[in-house]
Order: sequence, then structure tokens, then C-alpha cells
Amino acid sequence: MVHTILITSLISIMIFFSAAITPIAFKNLPSDVLQVFLRAVFPVLFSVGLIISGIFTIVLGVKGEPFLASLGLLVTIGFAVNKFWLTKKINFFKDQSESGIDAAEKKFKLFHFISVSIYLLQIILMIFILASDSIKA
Repeated sequence: MVHTILITSLISIMIFFSAAITPIAFKNLPSDVLQVFLRAVFPVLFSVGLIISGIFTIVLGVKGEPFLASLGLLVTIGFAVNKFWLTKKINFFKDQSESGIDAAEKKFKLFHFISVSIYLLQIILMIFILASDSIKA
């Protein structure tokens, strides 16, 4: 039950951020403020995801669900990769791109694509965990 609440909450946070916060920020904030805002918010989002997914992964493991816990571990690793590696790469290549370094734009797009792909995969994995768990119940 606890893991269900945590997973549902995390999916909701992720979807709300993607569907509401980011589009509103892009539409209403000047580019210099937008950059500061996004660079402040994404690490927090990834930290929250890392903590929540870590907790529900542990709960699933203690509950005796090794397969679902391993999927939870993948979600947790995804947040760690985004927070500690990809965010730095994305910011670095964005800065390089804005400085006029042409090759940096391609690298920025690549790392951003990888980050977004991980994010979407995490949502899919958590939905799968919820669906698999509800079938067993």
C-alpha cells in the first residue's frame, strides 16, 4: 500500500511538472530567468524522484517482490543518472551552444534526448509496477 501511494505520487509529480510547470515557464519567463529557473528546479525534481523511488524500491524488496523491486531500482538509477551526470552535461553543452560553439548544440540535443527518454521510461516502468502489483492483489 505504501509503495502504491509513493509511486502514484511520483508519477503525478512528474506528469504535472512536464504538462504544467515546464510549458508555463517556457511561455511566461524571459530566457535568462527561464534558464535560472530550470537549472534550479530540475535537480530538485530529480532529488525528490531519487528519494521517493528509493523508498518504494526498498518497500517492494521487503515485501518480497524482487522483480518489481528491480524495476524500481532502474527508476531510481534513472533519477541518479539525470541528477548527477546528465544535468551537468546538458547545462555545459547548453552554455557552450550559447557561446557559439556549433558542435555543442548537437551534444546538448543528444543529452537532453537521453534525459527525456529516461524520464518517460521511468513513468512507463512505474505504471507497469502499479499494474503488475494490482493484478497480484
